[in-house]
Amino acid sequence: MKVRVLTESGCGLTKQEAQALGIDFLPLQVQIEDKTYLDGVNLTVEELNSFLERGFMPHKHATIRRY
Repeated sequence: MKVRVLTESGCGLTKQEAQALGIDFLPLQVQIEDKTYLDGVNLTVEELNSFLERGFMPHKHATIRRY
């Protein structure tokens, strides 16, 4: 039986760190107003903090992918 380890982007690892450890990385979807970002893919921690400082409240959702 083959086993894979999967984590989501809220774990504290970057996509690159997870891949280096052989862990599959699942980015959370972050919705800010009418735009959806993938945490750690097209939204950095610095960008997220900038949104928060300007009063935006993001919503996070798990991304589902079929392997």
